[in-house]
Amino acid sequence: MKCGRVLLLSALAAAVPAHAQQKTGPGITGNDSLTWHGITMYGVIDVGAQYDTHSAPFTPYRPAASGNIVRQNGRQSATGLTPSNMGQSRVGLQGTEPLSEDWSAVFQLETFFNPQSGEIANSLKSLAANNGRTLAAQSVGVDGSSAGQAFQTAYVGLKSARFGALTFGRQVTLLSEGTIKYDPNYNATAFGLLGASNTYSGGGSSEDNRLDSTAKYSAGFNDLVHLAALYKFNGSNGSANTAIQAGLGGEYAGVSLDAYYSKLNSAITATSMK
Repeated sequence: MKCGRVLLLSALAAAVPAHAQQKTGPGITGNDSLTWHGITMYGVIDVGAQYDTHSAPFTPYRPAASGNIVRQNGRQSATGLTPSNMGQSRVGLQGTEPLSEDWSAVFQLETFFNPQSGEIANSLKSLAANNGRTLAAQSVGVDGSSAGQAFQTAYVGLKSARFGALTFGRQVTLLSEGTIKYDPNYNATAFGLLGASNTYSGGGSSEDNRLDSTAKYSAGFNDLVHLAALYKFNGSNGSANTAIQAGLGGEYAGVSLDAYYSKLNSAITATSMK
């Protein structure tokens, strides 16, 4: 990590969703003032004033504008406004519609954005902006799962207090959820290597913290044991671009333990073209 970094962060939220899959950032209590007929609109804005002793100029595209780790194009000190250092800035809708005494239909949509620039979060665009540039002319460019999509989270499914939840769509992976759960910094980009790199929660590639075309199941039993499984479809035959993850864990007397398995086929990591 860089030396001598000073960071001032603020986070604002409205009606943080009760069943949101990503729980990054500080504990922010929600309310139902933006809920109508079971549909809740919510948002988080996270902006920081940041100084780095060694960095390339900050980018307007990446979710966290600063690289937060010393990289080969870090050549100077840099000062500026940076987004989403403690938690991802986002706006979203989530809904729960009871179908019976035990079952409910659920959905969630989230859009990630950079409040200091007004840009949709787009890690790949931060890399493309450096194509053909020498290191001395590059800005921060780091790969990630945010690539300018209209929705970074988009799923629908069914939820039961007895049988668990089954959801389909673009979702946070189990490995990423586990990293957030056990990282004291909640996988925050600015405060530790886990969040700044994101390769750990992506199973080796920071592009795979979220995956399209997934089926995800999770359930808990007697508040002691919980399990989860995720499968990524590729829309055709063969194993290319598929993924499978599984998680098993438990909690007892304030102690929590989880184990995860992850296999991602055709995983890639992008970089700028020289």
